[in-house]
Amino acid sequence: MIRHLLTIATFMLLNFTVVHAQVEKTFFQTFNVKDGVRRIFLQSNDVFELKPWNGVQLMVETTIRLEGGSMDLLGLLIKDERYNFSYEENPEGISFHSKLSSRPNVKRLGQVCTEKLKVYIYVPEEFNIVNNTELVRKELIVAKGGKF
Repeated sequence: MIRHLLTIATFMLLNFTVVHAQVEKTFFQTFNVKDGVRRIFLQSNDVFELKPWNGVQLMVETTIRLEGGSMDLLGLLIKDERYNFSYEENPEGISFHSKLSSRPNVKRLGQVCTEKLKVYIYVPEEFNIVNNTELVRKELIVAKGGKF
């Protein structure tokens, strides 16, 4: 009888763990910034933090925590470019934005999974962070008599 109760308790514990699983993955994207680009405009579906770095590319580090999902499901979401960024060149500079304008809910086993993202955008040191949506090449600021 005790063995039977332990088996049931173990099954319930494993079932609870699987249903409420939490998986996490980090991936990186890099974007070349041409020498002629003077401004970069940023838009994202998610909150992000800007960090200067000594690279010459704009780099995005995205960490996704999927609650109630599986590693296979998270891998498919990443492969489908759900969290990717893209950019468009225009006369004023580059508009850098989330590839998808919105994301539909993710469901697994009939339950909605919760997505939590941490996004860091690494800004090449040759750009000044004006605010959370605009970057300006430092030489442009110096030419106008500004400081950096």
